Amino acid sequence: MHDTSAAHPFDALTPDVVLDALDSVGLRGDGRLTALSSYENRVYQVPLEDGGVVVAKFYRPHRWSDAQILEEHAFAAELMAAEVPAIGPLLLQGTTLNHFGGFSFSVSPRRGGRAPALHREANQPPPVLLHMRSGPEGGVKRRPLPRLSQPMKAARDVARARAAGGKRP
Repeated sequence: MHDTSAAHPFDALTPDVVLDALDSVGLRGDGRLTALSSYENRVYQVPLEDGGVVVAKFYRPHRWSDAQILEEHAFAAELMAAEVPAIGPLLLQGTTLNHFGGFSFSVSPRRGGRAPALHREANQPPPVLLHMRSGPEGGVKRRPLPRLSQPMKAARDVARARAAGGKRP
């Protein structure tokens, strides 16, 4: 077991620990890691030996409870079920939240994104941002599912029609 009581919570999160954590859930990294931007957690893009690429997120120790993290994972699943473009963590070994070496972590598929819309029309809703916020009782504040904008509804309808073998509505 790795010591996580060092001066900084992530001092013990070495590249070997990241790769060993992924190996513990059946994902074999090819040895390369790319650190991605994250304010509180540590997030890595990890190429796998099988040619795939995943994103591993290691949560800051003692910042969030497992219940809070799992609630956020459930919210991401709700968004995906509502056909809001979101990427949730993978179900590995029966759960979306795994533990290794004193760290809690999740693994998501890597997906390409798009450049942010820095300018928007006055009637256009802001983009959906996902992040956890602690409530006064220590729980996660639930956010209602966002309403889909007209362009997103149109994209959803096209995707549904294609999936059903039909033509564009």
